Amino acid sequence: MTGQLSRAGTRPGRPSDRRLAGVVAASALGSLLVFTHLVQNAQHDWFDLSVYDGAVGSWRAAGTSTAQLYDYLKPGTPYGFTYPPFAALLMLPMTWVSLQTAVALNLVASVVLVAAGTAWLLQPLLRRTTWPVWAVLGTALPLVLLSEPVRQSMAFGQVNLFLAALVLADVAALRRGARWAGVGIGLAVAVKLTPGVLLLYLLVTRRHRALLVAVGTAVGATLLTLAVAPAASVRFWTQALWETDRVGKVDITDNQSLLGLLSRVHGGAAHPPHVLWAVLATAVLVTALVRGLRAFRAGDDLTGATLVGIAGGLISPISWTHHLWPLTVAGLLLVVRGGRAATRGAVAVGTVLALGVNWWANGPDAPLRGLGPITLLVENAYVWLALVLLVALPTRPRERALTG
Repeated sequence: MTGQLSRAGTRPGRPSDRRLAGVVAASALGSLLVFTHLVQNAQHDWFDLSVYDGAVGSWRAAGTSTAQLYDYLKPGTPYGFTYPPFAALLMLPMTWVSLQTAVALNLVASVVLVAAGTAWLLQPLLRRTTWPVWAVLGTALPLVLLSEPVRQSMAFGQVNLFLAALVLADVAALRRGARWAGVGIGLAVAVKLTPGVLLLYLLVTRRHRALLVAVGTAVGATLLTLAVAPAASVRFWTQALWETDRVGKVDITDNQSLLGLLSRVHGGAAHPPHVLWAVLATAVLVTALVRGLRAFRAGDDLTGATLVGIAGGLISPISWTHHLWPLTVAGLLLVVRGGRAATRGAVAVGTVLALGVNWWANGPDAPLRGLGPITLLVENAYVWLALVLLVALPTRPRERALTG
């Protein structure tokens, strides 16, 4: 009889709780060991968060009517605040507490958002599996936290996980047909310009209302900031935005974008062939929008947005590994898809993201440095992974779509 319990006290086909607990414990312990190995000497001292704290704190002290926000440089470094001033307004409360408290709050909020996002993304799997919710999430969450984009965002004290949450919330709102759908993407664009590629996704999928809401939100936030912080706003849009050296060097391994790849291929050229980059970036963007539109028409809006997000990381001149959260989302989508091919793909994506393989070719003493094609493959691992996912990430038919 359906639902009848076996002698072991579990439903037929469902592993015992003891076995499930063992799987969860192995996942957590293995992830912890790898995490510790990878970051014990590379926690970055919450570098980006300390830049935010120093820049916004000095701006607050000088008066938010000044442009001090973009004059600040972290002592001993050439790095300062690189985001629009709206982001600084949102960060002002951080300056009311100590840096250590801000780090702790950032970590807690990041874990909560990652846990909630992972549970939401895995909903289709949770509905059909015989495993209990605690076992699925207990196995998946440590691996997601270990993935390069999540791990690095937390180690740097970055904002990317918050932007990911805004975008995923908008995808959920679009699914429900919410009138406010687009606010999340608009806020993400106002904080950091790179999510702007998702505006094109709304355009090609003809969600004109959501597009107007997103654009209106971004413009409204920007104009509000102009009204309360005019000097910083003018400084950003007329000067700081175009000072690319404020962000970092294009050719370093951290930059896993097409432009970074071309720069490294050309021997670390400060100015790689931009015409070739423009052609490749256009091809990537068109591919993402075409595949995204097909996914949308199949009822799989989440995959469509993920594909365009992956393209955004590729075509941005600089995409640090902590920017690449759509790759982690793509790995979870492969898990949800099921089937032998998708499972193998999920394992491959998870392995590359967990091990941070691009760092194996970073620096003169790296074990895979100076090995020609092998170095080229390893040092640009996330560029290649993004390109493969761009053309190979599967979508579901409408009747089985995640967003249906």
